[in-house]
Amino acid sequence: MMQHADRWELDVIPPLSSVTITLDVSPPELELAVATSGASLCNALMKAIVAAMAVDVAWHDGPA
Repeated sequence: MMQHADRWELDVIPPLSSVTITLDVSPPELELAVATSGASLCNALMKAIVAAMAVDVAWHDGPA
């Protein structure tokens, strides 16, 4: 099992199609994002990308 790390170790799988990602960001989070040039949103965005790709693959492949 992968231990907690600063960065994820993921196999690169080409996406089957484009994905739409919507982030619900509060005003304080937006202020922080602007102040950090987006660095404060990187972790949330990467999780959203991985989740969207996992759902996309499951949707196209069907139930296991």
